[in-house]
Amino acid sequence: MTVYVDEITDYGDVARRRGLRSTQWAHLTADTPEELHDFAARLGLKRAWFQNADNYRWHYDVTPSKRAAALRAGAREIDRRGLAALMAARRAAGSTAGVVTGSGTVTAVDVCTTDQGEPWAVAAVKGTLGTVACHVPAALYQQCAALLVVGAPVAFSGRMDDRPTPPVFVAVEITATASTPPAGPSAPASAEPAKASPDVVPLAAPIFGNANGWADVMQRAGEQCECTGQCGLNHRRTGGRCDARHGGYGGKGCPPIRLEVAPEDPTVPEHVAARMTSDQLMAWCGKCRAVAVSKSKPAVRGKKAPPPQSDALFAL
Repeated sequence: MTVYVDEITDYGDVARRRGLRSTQWAHLTADTPEELHDFAARLGLKRAWFQNADNYRWHYDVTPSKRAAALRAGAREIDRRGLAALMAARRAAGSTAGVVTGSGTVTAVDVCTTDQGEPWAVAAVKGTLGTVACHVPAALYQQCAALLVVGAPVAFSGRMDDRPTPPVFVAVEITATASTPPAGPSAPASAEPAKASPDVVPLAAPIFGNANGWADVMQRAGEQCECTGQCGLNHRRTGGRCDARHGGYGGKGCPPIRLEVAPEDPTVPEHVAARMTSDQLMAWCGKCRAVAVSKSKPAVRGKKAPPPQSDALFAL
């Protein structure tokens, strides 16, 4: 059994956003979680600092001083490519091992974003496994976002995290059951269109669907929306104001926009946005059906493709 620690990387932007004192970090992992926990305890690391969002990239973030201590204690030094290869092998080996299945009803959905701007979700599901917090990684969320609607029955498979209460279930697959309501927006026949304002262009309907059958997320840094406060875009973190700073573009080149608010459509997922053409931007909030296009920015970049695993590992 071996413990590994990779090279120091500067995460200044991430550290400042999260209020961390240290901006330089490395990643400590091992051949088994048990060995990693034992080694981390000897270094004085708290168990609460253990990270295991995808059930194969489990690790501890360590400062330069703790990294040096780990090397003195016998950890093997590897670079980021070596760490990426280790994680890829771990993912392949565990793709089918230890997978359990369950089903239930979605009782709550919280859509979050990674530091690279990719959406992922935590869904509370009540059913055969009791009430669990079902973590839906970004890659899986792209495929099943339309299924994660409050009240929808779903079947899922994945692995139980080893954190205590409440149980955390890291999903590897989510499917709809026969009674799941159809995905996608369908406005009520009696819904009245939103009134236009000088700086927005209302749309008749959002543009939905891509190769995965869902809408690409296009919330970007610096965007602002005037909505009812129900769309779930960081309201709890910004005192009720929806600033939608999700896109990972560093706040550059992203003008504020205003959103037209249409009647609520309960069939629309909690938070969905769609990619449009290079001279348009639409934002869609499922709770308040906020739809708008910015006219002040002629060029809108599309969603960036995820960087290679070796460059995108664990941005804290």
